[in-house]
Amino acid sequence: MRTLSLVVILMLASSLCLGAHKDPKPGKLKRKLPNRLKQLKKEKYDGMATSPKDFGLSGNNKLDAPFSSRLRVSVSPNSPHFARQPAVVDEKEFQPYIIAPTFDGGWFIFSRFNPGRGHDYTGTQYLVRRFTETFEEKFKILLNGHLLYRNTEVQDARLHNGKVYYNEACGSYSSGYKGKCSHLACLDPVAGEVVWRTPDLVSNNIFIFKDDDTIIAGYGFTDEPDHLFLINAADGKVLSRTRLDSAHTYLEMKEGKLHVFTYKSHYVFGFRK
Repeated sequence: MRTLSLVVILMLASSLCLGAHKDPKPGKLKRKLPNRLKQLKKEKYDGMATSPKDFGLSGNNKLDAPFSSRLRVSVSPNSPHFARQPAVVDEKEFQPYIIAPTFDGGWFIFSRFNPGRGHDYTGTQYLVRRFTETFEEKFKILLNGHLLYRNTEVQDARLHNGKVYYNEACGSYSSGYKGKCSHLACLDPVAGEVVWRTPDLVSNNIFIFKDDDTIIAGYGFTDEPDHLFLINAADGKVLSRTRLDSAHTYLEMKEGKLHVFTYKSHYVFGFRK
């Protein structure tokens, strides 16, 4: 009998755990939310010919993709050779999109298997792995077992304080999904359980951590309302909503201020207490 891969074993273990654990569903976004961001600056720019580095930023949150791209592609230049190779699972090659160092000298890798169907993401698969400094694999999880909807796309994923955070974004207009897409989720890789999900239409494209307690995310699309959100990292509660002039494409913190790029403008925000 063919030996089950580690991924399959983890998925089976997760399903057993989930038998006693109710997978959280996205709740409803409150109509009234405070705006905890203070706009300090707004300027127009040419999004097709500009880089965050032109504004004195590092650009590190999207190292390997145009910062106007819907995806965060970011491979650390110091990443080990093995991390930059495709991961093979059940004869499928998963290409690394994100390779990020961890606090203890290890590596977090987010990879995708793309069957090449344009904007149909039904067959796309997503793999997250965690390695120690000595290249010991701590976990290897196929995220598809933790996605709620069909034909959505994981556009960003991060490892923070031992948890995996990822968004499940609309592949096109949210109306085509009846508004059921683009939430942010937190996965406990040890328990194999989703800890929380935000309401839908809160996160697509990139998201970042302001600090250990707060996530900065946004949602927007053509001819749809565009907003930025502050989210409690512990429970997924949405703390703040700020209107933008178009969808966000890049986020970066510098000297305590938040730089936000949309398809039209560069914003600089401070934080209200």
